[in-house]
Amino acid sequence: MKARFSWRCFGVLVLACASVRCQSQSGVHPSGIQSEVQPTTPGSCLPSTDYETEGYSIRNATIDDPWHFLMTFGAGHDAASQTAASLRGRPYKSAEVRQARNEIEKQRFLPAEINVSLTGIANCSDKQLDVIFHIFSVQISPVLSSTFEFRQLENTDPQKAGGSSLSGRYLRITPRAGYDQTDKLFGGAAIESEWPQAAIPVDSFSFDGVASSAMHSLATSLAGHYDSASNWLGHAEWRLDFENASLPTGRANLEHGSLALGLSGQLHPLAGVVPRFGLTIDGGNQHSGFAARDLAPNTVPGSSFGAAKFYFGVTAHPRHQALTASYGLELGSTSADFRQDWRKHIGDIAYESWWPVADHRLFEVEQRLTAGRIQTLRVVPVGEKFFGGNAEQPFVPGDAWKIRSNPVIRSISANRFYRTSTGAGGDRFLSYNLTAAITAWRTPIVPSELTTDPEFTQKLDGTIVSATSLLQVTYASDDRHFRDLLPLLPQAAANLDQLKAAVTAAQASAPSSLETAFDVCRTTIKSSSNYVKKAQKAKPVSAYGYVQELLPDGIAALAAVVSACGGDLNSALKDPAIRSSSSDVDAVAHQLQTGFALIDQEAASAKAAADMGYVKRTLDIILKEVNIASISPVFVFDAAHIGPAGAGPYTGTRYGTGGGVRFSLASTASFTAGYSWNVTRHAGEAPGAVFFSFGIRNLLH
Repeated sequence: MKARFSWRCFGVLVLACASVRCQSQSGVHPSGIQSEVQPTTPGSCLPSTDYETEGYSIRNATIDDPWHFLMTFGAGHDAASQTAASLRGRPYKSAEVRQARNEIEKQRFLPAEINVSLTGIANCSDKQLDVIFHIFSVQISPVLSSTFEFRQLENTDPQKAGGSSLSGRYLRITPRAGYDQTDKLFGGAAIESEWPQAAIPVDSFSFDGVASSAMHSLATSLAGHYDSASNWLGHAEWRLDFENASLPTGRANLEHGSLALGLSGQLHPLAGVVPRFGLTIDGGNQHSGFAARDLAPNTVPGSSFGAAKFYFGVTAHPRHQALTASYGLELGSTSADFRQDWRKHIGDIAYESWWPVADHRLFEVEQRLTAGRIQTLRVVPVGEKFFGGNAEQPFVPGDAWKIRSNPVIRSISANRFYRTSTGAGGDRFLSYNLTAAITAWRTPIVPSELTTDPEFTQKLDGTIVSATSLLQVTYASDDRHFRDLLPLLPQAAANLDQLKAAVTAAQASAPSSLETAFDVCRTTIKSSSNYVKKAQKAKPVSAYGYVQELLPDGIAALAAVVSACGGDLNSALKDPAIRSSSSDVDAVAHQLQTGFALIDQEAASAKAAADMGYVKRTLDIILKEVNIASISPVFVFDAAHIGPAGAGPYTGTRYGTGGGVRFSLASTASFTAGYSWNVTRHAGEAPGAVFFSFGIRNLLH
């Protein structure tokens, strides 16, 4: 492979080859895939050179991490970087370089099924050279990669889509800024922190706050998650969210403060579709600046509240498409006894499709259809009603699963589409949004020279094959027939110990001519006993390999014990104790062999291949489509209806169309600006609205 190709490019591709994140519950040993090749720079470093013998010294030693900018708060000076820096100025010694690489792997490798490590030599001149440690460690979940939301990660945060983070721990600070006619010029920041789960089932914290002269919005959350490769529940998340906000509507502010506890789960893909569900319990206070005369009957300006939200849906991410369909039901109350005061129904469907029109240039179409209805049984706070505009309101706070719960129309400023024939705030709505964009300029993450390199393709294919094999073992070890074999291991250990005692007793009176036969017998017993003991201590997925080695073709086969001790040795001794013990070992060996043969290997292989199919698709997208930087003109069209509707300014239906430009720097920055015209403008409404947003995703790097 040519050294002019950035390791960043190689790492980004390898991220798509990582297997499902099953090690947390399966106990897969993070052995990884490692390589000690030495890519060299043509014309300066020759592969045949013995740098140690010829007296080269190390000019510089660095770690080339494709996602280095994810690391925060001095990560550039962590233990791994210090290990690399310690080689600078020292004579080149292969043993010391290998030792340094091993230490760096301990620091940077995740507990994943695939870890890639390469050591590079470059810039050889004047008896000096540079050492580059290429490290990449990633995890992709087939469950999560099958979702609509994963499509956004592929474009905006490809390293997160690949599950790449330094030892599962990071801290990000993201400045935020934007402008809206209602909210005015606002600014703020988002803070995200993640760490490995400890004694408590919480592994992340987030804070998101923005404010302007007209509004403020603060949200913070604690969350945890669970992943499983084999259980019916593929992924689960739980969250504790706190929110406080004051949002203007052009006439009065909506005040909101709440505490919510939520749980959501996703099943494994079924024919490519992921079913998911969730429940959130929410409570707090809602107030507003509206007077009672501005509101519909049975609507109050403010009150305390409690609500239970149930939501269900399906999502999928086939090739060149991503879709989601969700339904949400909210049961709300303004009283402490949680009587039902209102019911809110939300239906939300989103669909995205994209077509390659040239190398790393896409024509993208995003569509969303959302509808809502409120049934007022007794009374409802106005803040629970529907306020539309160019700002999206989520049905559930802070969840990665986004369910839109208000009419979005980009030609009307945030929360200004709310006037109905009965008062402020709608009790029903329907909205449709279309966004089309085409890539005008881009810088691909992966250059075409690399994607056509035969050596690279070969390494990539080998990585996928290895990952698939590891995943197949995970599924096979979960087969009930294998689990039924585990109780046989204590009996196997006891039988081997009994045979060992019988052989030891017989040797005391045996002729010296049988010494070799005794040695072979004891060696086979020792080997099988070691594997049986390891299998007893290991989790099922690791025990699978040990049990496999006890079968006739294994390196610690019980059949070899029976042959060496009960056959070769005892054919001369005729010892009844050895014959009996050997028969016992043979019996348990046959039980293990028979049970192992019942494991549905085809089903395990099919599941592994299906899961890796999602990973391969992600690889293909990153390989052929994802850009590290791009500029795209965009076209937007919106239609929204809010009700109850009447005549004049309360007809309730608006249309908007316009365009803008989108600039993105993957994982680092995002900028979108444009203007949408209010085609069906009513009295008192602006002719249109500017939409603008800017964010730096990783401030510290």
